[in-house]
Amino acid sequence: MADISIKLSQLKTSSRFQEDFRVASADNFQLTVDLNSADFDLEPEDLEALTNGLVEEIRELVEDAQLVRESDVPKDSKPALGGFVLGMLKAEVSFKNAKALLDFLGNRFSSRTFTLEFEGNGRKHKLEYGNKEQLEDALQAIERLSKLT
Repeated sequence: MADISIKLSQLKTSSRFQEDFRVASADNFQLTVDLNSADFDLEPEDLEALTNGLVEEIRELVEDAQLVRESDVPKDSKPALGGFVLGMLKAEVSFKNAKALLDFLGNRFSSRTFTLEFEGNGRKHKLEYGNKEQLEDALQAIERLSKLT
């Protein structure tokens, strides 16, 4: 079974995303979830519905979840529908909310393995997890890595 890809990037300064949502914390992270690599074997309309539903569910944890725009991703990504990339969503989160969101995703897609890419302080790290214990280990590693200068 294929992985669900999650990217967590530490924000350094006020980004366009922060300005759009009036978020001012430099300790926030940009979290991007890509469901395309998970091989859900869905028609484009069904993948769109899954992603839209997930955005709505995530908004209960973080107010600023949204679909990923075509202009926000590299050229080799899946085709966009109406300016949005199918199967991708993003949210700006605090580290605490990132933990809650990753736990939520783990519960929502419990039979899947997750690939978590973390980018912070000029470094990139890739971690995989498939259960809550491995997620806790990955989050502890990310917390330590985010504090390195």
